[in-house]
Amino acid sequence: MERRAFDTSLGDIWLRGRPAAFDGDQPLVLAIAGAFGHADALNPLADAVADADVLLAHLPGNHCPGLREPTVEGFASAFDEVVGQLGRPTIVLGVSAGALVALAMRSPRLAGIVAADPPLRTANLWPIIPAFRRHAASDPDVAAFVLNVFGIGPAEVTGRDYTPLLDDPAAPTICLVGDDRLEPERTCDSMPSLVDAVALEALRRHPGIALRLVPGVGHEISRLAGRHMLTAIRELLRPVASPKR
Repeated sequence: MERRAFDTSLGDIWLRGRPAAFDGDQPLVLAIAGAFGHADALNPLADAVADADVLLAHLPGNHCPGLREPTVEGFASAFDEVVGQLGRPTIVLGVSAGALVALAMRSPRLAGIVAADPPLRTANLWPIIPAFRRHAASDPDVAAFVLNVFGIGPAEVTGRDYTPLLDDPAAPTICLVGDDRLEPERTCDSMPSLVDAVALEALRRHPGIALRLVPGVGHEISRLAGRHMLTAIRELLRPVASPKR
């Protein structure tokens, strides 16, 4: 994997991919990982998608430099600039908080959005609050990220409501949600979905977003049910992909 830095008005965005992916003429799949994910978690996508080049990203401040505006809207603006620089039709796959960024992007180059279990309302994300507070205690920049994006402070949670991002998506959108529900708070062997009942109902009612419940998993769709992400990516690529020869 090669890493390249892209200059934006808010700071550098790092992307990783096969060297040919940066300079080819195929459509792009831009995959944005979630908060505090493993550095190489999305690497298998680089070889799994035909008829497109794949570039991988982390949220700014996660395994890469931060931005001057550590918010979902700031991240989306910077990634929009990068998509414009790359200049190709782009499917954005966002995982968890990366899905919030994907939903907030507005580049005219976007050809599709796959949002994997986006935490659209953060007031009661009980499965992640203790771990995120531990991350935040280690670094003031991380604390700012956790507070700005999730509303999680050292002693309080001020919920963020990202459901307005659903109002006018920039491209055809598929939202994947794990069917292991967030409510009620309980002891779990694995992390449940971070889409609460209110956000799930908003997705169900939305006429322009295809909601797909992923059976047998909660939040970790990319790790436990990656084939559902690939199916969605391939579906959105179909109108813009040129088969490799």
